[in-house]
Amino acid sequence: MSLLSWLTSTKETVGNVGETLPTSGSEHEDELPTDLNHTEKPVQSSSQLMETELACLVPESPYQPFLLFPQHSFGNQQRAFCSSWYSKYPWLHYQEVCDSVLCFYCLVAYKRGLGSIASNKSSDDKFTKIGFSNWKKALTKFDKHQNSLSHRDAIDQVMCRNKDVGEILRKGYAEEKAENRRMLQIIITSIRYLGRQGLALRGHYKTGDDIVERGETDSNFIQLLKTRAEDNPGLFN
Repeated sequence: MSLLSWLTSTKETVGNVGETLPTSGSEHEDELPTDLNHTEKPVQSSSQLMETELACLVPESPYQPFLLFPQHSFGNQQRAFCSSWYSKYPWLHYQEVCDSVLCFYCLVAYKRGLGSIASNKSSDDKFTKIGFSNWKKALTKFDKHQNSLSHRDAIDQVMCRNKDVGEILRKGYAEEKAENRRMLQIIITSIRYLGRQGLALRGHYKTGDDIVERGETDSNFIQLLKTRAEDNPGLFN
């Protein structure tokens, strides 16, 4: 191909491209995005939102408020959650956002991965993740859940875990208390020793005709404690 032919074909190609570009008054102008940084986000369902919220929070105790609960239609009847249910079902954990309840123990066991409920095979999602709000059948469903094996296992797992943590804290406190008492006993016996030997706790030394008091870090008492600390490292901790 000659140079002239190549230039001619290139000019035609560029011209064709220019003809296909939309102008400012193009009918396709409305189709262009007005915000180039805007991206469509998928809409989450209520159950997805609930699982996201639950993943961020594991309650320390059931939330059981006394409110004017909203009413919902069930056929020809209006039903609402009743705070009196707390006494018979102390595991109820109310959620104001969606006017529903969860089982506190099943929720905690599920979020912490405890027991059989962690496998999500033996639990009722309504009381574990989604939330129960069919107040017309509330008592029947509450009784059924309360007597279920997964619910009982969840209670055992959560109570056992809380007991283990408390036992560890109590044991640690008792050990620390015993160690502090032992260190105090060393200090007392050191003071008695210096007293029996007729030595001052602070002490002093002579330079010529002058008597100079020892510094606090160079006293008889501190030096004795440093010696005893060789066998008791926790004395100066």
